[in-house]
Amino acid sequence: MLITPMADHDRTTFTAVLFICTALLVGCGEEPAEEVTSLPIPEPVWLTGVYSGTFPCADCPGIETGLWVRGDGTFFYRQNYLPAAEEDVANAFYAMGHWRWDESTGQLALERDGPIRWFEAVAENTLRFRTNAQPDHLLVRQDVERPFDYLVTLEGEYQSAKVQRFTECRTGLSLAIVDQGEGRRIRRQYRSMPRGQPIVAVVEGRIASGDDASLALSIERLVTLKPGERCVNP
Repeated sequence: MLITPMADHDRTTFTAVLFICTALLVGCGEEPAEEVTSLPIPEPVWLTGVYSGTFPCADCPGIETGLWVRGDGTFFYRQNYLPAAEEDVANAFYAMGHWRWDESTGQLALERDGPIRWFEAVAENTLRFRTNAQPDHLLVRQDVERPFDYLVTLEGEYQSAKVQRFTECRTGLSLAIVDQGEGRRIRRQYRSMPRGQPIVAVVEGRIASGDDASLALSIERLVTLKPGERCVNP
């Protein structure tokens, strides 16, 4: 087959077309990707309150879990590992600290002097603990906010005035001490000590919420008093 040489003007036209096509292809490949900015996820209006549920457990019947998310930015968290046999003793764990809502992820963060616990709002009045374990670890908000009245060990600064007060070390919560039982015993011991010095008390007691959303502490056992000491922030 005879191939006719390309004329000069045809060669020029071909070169121009090839240049334009190449430029278009390169231009398309270099076009910057459009940035996608996620909108903040607002805190649910139902977030504060008392939640409860039973988490799955590998070597026990379940973990009874309670969470109190308070409007003042503090939380109380308790887990009770149910015994596998009648002769076994239930093992309880509790924590308290401050919480925050992460608008970038839509999650509740529980912060204290240890690892942060994350909870996702998966449905109205329902939180899911973020973990790789299955099945889901769910907590459901109670219709009526019951007192978080578990027996816990607390350490805080004690003050004796017209109303005895206990300022919990980890959260800074100020609790009015119920003036009966061990509460009266602490007042008597405090009066026998030098006036004006700070004092830290370690107690076992129950925290209750009053009608005005204030907190009270009912002391069931005085563990120890530490004259001259103050709380050390974690």
